[in-house]
Parts: sequence; structure tokens; C-alpha cells
Amino acid sequence: MKRFNSLRKQKVKGKTRSFNGIKVVVTNEKGKYVAYVDGDPLDAYRTEREAFKAGETFIKQYRDMK
Repeated sequence: MKRFNSLRKQKVKGKTRSFNGIKVVVTNEKGKYVAYVDGDPLDAYRTEREAFKAGETFIKQYRDMK
């Protein structure tokens, strides 16, 4: 049986960019582009560019909250 930790540690394959030291990975899943911020899924988008832009915006907003 799979454990939660083993599922959590699985690496996401896709295009990677780094904004302010935080990794954003975008993968193509079932015709949608899913953005992962630091390993956690953010949302699904129509284009790859839109997914990276949303990840960058999320990181900027999160940095301002700290």
C-alpha cells in the first residue's frame, strides 16, 4: 500500500522556472497546463504562459503576506 509520504515525495516532471528562489513547475495533463508551486498544485490553465504567470503572481502575493 502506498503511504502519504511516498506520494508526496514524488517529483513532478515538466518545465521548471524559479521566481525569488521558489520553484514553479508546469506540466501538461489532459490538455490543461497545471502549475505546481513548491510541489503543491496551484490550478489548471489553458496555456503554459498563463500557468507560469499565475505561479509568479501567487509567489509575489505570498511574499507580501509574510
